[in-house]
Amino acid sequence: MARALRVLLVEDHDNSRESFKLLLEYWGYSVDTAADGQQGLNLAVNGTYDAVILDLHLPRVDGLDVGHVLSQVSPRPYLFAYTAWSRPQDRERTKNAGFDAHIAKGSGIALDELKSLLSQLQARLPD
Repeated sequence: MARALRVLLVEDHDNSRESFKLLLEYWGYSVDTAADGQQGLNLAVNGTYDAVILDLHLPRVDGLDVGHVLSQVSPRPYLFAYTAWSRPQDRERTKNAGFDAHIAKGSGIALDELKSLLSQLQARLPD
């Protein structure tokens, strides 16, 4: 059996962060959290995460900047932009910053998409 997927969740809104963490843990993942971009960057470069889920509008260091830095590290985590920003130009910006997926907050469809992508990542982990 594969180990639990290690996820870093970077979200500045306390209630959202805690609720989302509980959901990810319910789905079976090991989750660490950060409340701002700088804290998330520090955790990510000093830890080994399979996936990093980033809000884009973060204090201290913008989520796009965090994603760009993390897209250059090795081993490279799978990068999710999980944001209210959902215009085509927002999706283009996350793609250019090195994100693997852009998921718009605020719908069950977005959570289904996230769950599906995380499940696919989990399936690729070595036993």
